[in-house]
Amino acid sequence: MDKEKITELRTYRIIDNTVDEITKQNKNIESLTNRNTGMILKRLERIQKQNHIILSYVLPFIVGLLIAILFK
Repeated sequence: MDKEKITELRTYRIIDNTVDEITKQNKNIESLTNRNTGMILKRLERIQKQNHIILSYVLPFIVGLLIAILFK
C-alpha cells in the first residue's frame, strides 16, 4: 500500500470512531431525556392529585364556612 491509501484509511478510521462516539453520546442523552421526562410526569401526577384533594375537600369546607358566616 502506498502512503496515500494508508493516510486515507487512517482518516476513515478516525471518522468512524468519531461517529461511533457521537452515537454513544446521543444514546446517553436520549436515555437521560427519557428518564427526566418520566420524573417530570410523576411530579405532574402528584401535583394533580394534590389539586384534586384541594378541590374535593378544602374548597367545599371553605364554601360551607362562608355560607355559615353569611347566614349567621
